[in-house]
Amino acid sequence: MNASNVLNLSGDAYRQIHAHLLSSQLLCEEAAFLFARFDSDSIFSVVEWILIPPIGFVTRSPYFLELTDEMRAY
Repeated sequence: MNASNVLNLSGDAYRQIHAHLLSSQLLCEEAAFLFARFDSDSIFSVVEWILIPPIGFVTRSPYFLELTDEMRAY
């Protein structure tokens, strides 16, 4: 059995998620939800993602974030 899991992302998903998570130049935390399907043998493939917009946070800093109730319920 494989001891590690693999998360497969399309090139487009990787670019969008990577750009979003590093968009604030590390001034504050960013967040995203990734939804994946289990393919086989510890391999997961991302099928949808949500990039959390600034209005989705109650607060955030370089070390902490808190999502709004609406965003957590999404």
